[in-house]
Amino acid sequence: MLERMRDGIDRIIGFDEDTGHITRGAAGHDCRCRVSYQSGGVWNYQTGDTGANINTTPYVLAEYDADIMEGDILRWRERRFQVGAVSRPTIDGGVTCLQAQLKEIQA
Repeated sequence: MLERMRDGIDRIIGFDEDTGHITRGAAGHDCRCRVSYQSGGVWNYQTGDTGANINTTPYVLAEYDADIMEGDILRWRERRFQVGAVSRPTIDGGVTCLQAQLKEIQA
């Protein structure tokens, strides 16, 4: 089941993948990832005075062994994001992927 889930995540990343550049302090490295917006699974929808709406918080989805940590800076397609809380969901005792909330850094 774990390998099937990792293969599925790999396909999801492949829909809109690119190489992101991670900066941590003075060092940096590249990782294969996808930046998207919440649509059920990372954060729930929000309910307010005007009714329910979808949370459009961006997040990164990467392979299970990606080296991404909270506080890193992710450059993806000429946009820059600060990485927030990192989650590594598991199934059958193994990590399936890495997902993390992002906050876009305006130039």
